[in-house]
Amino acid sequence: MKTNELILITGATGFIGTHLAKDLTEKGENIKCLVRHSSPKAAVQFLSGLGAKLVIGDLTDKNSLGEAVKGVDTVFHLGGGGRMDTPEDICFRINVDGTRNLMEACLSQGGVKSFVHVSTCGVMGNIKNPPADETYPYQPENMAYSRAKTEAEKVALSYKDRLPVRVVRFPLAYGTPLIDGDLSQIEGITPMSMIFSAVQKGQWAYFGDHLLHHDW
Repeated sequence: MKTNELILITGATGFIGTHLAKDLTEKGENIKCLVRHSSPKAAVQFLSGLGAKLVIGDLTDKNSLGEAVKGVDTVFHLGGGGRMDTPEDICFRINVDGTRNLMEACLSQGGVKSFVHVSTCGVMGNIKNPPADETYPYQPENMAYSRAKTEAEKVALSYKDRLPVRVVRFPLAYGTPLIDGDLSQIEGITPMSMIFSAVQKGQWAYFGDHLLHHDW
């Protein structure tokens, strides 16, 4: 149902972000998308084609976020980053400092009614005696991205008395990318998404009898 509110999406050029932007615009919502000068051209064109207002900025540059949050009612904060080879300091600057910069911008601007911080189940690591709930302790996986997302989530929750913050932890995401191109270069794409996409396009190859054999 259309809300007639202004919605900001960070990370809108990514795999999940493009799907969210498409879903919201198809429902008639008015959206802004934070994009970088270095954002993939195909993703920027896709968002523009949806009718989204594009605002140039960078989470790591707090002075660039004022226009993005201006007049915004709801924020979906999907922006972040960190591939397997991303140095830990860069991963933390994007995810942790970037989250803090955005929330400070929202406080300065005022008027934000809902701030949805998108996190990952990776902050809980290997869960013992599943299922886990929101009280399960932080035990991030041993990778820079999971550690950075853990700290970013803590930053987001530290603002709960000043902003209406909600945290959503996504499990492994899969599906068909909305942006054409080399899957390994699409922001936010996961290995599982690459496998499902290859199967859908008939590009998946089996070797041998494609059965799993064990020698116990």
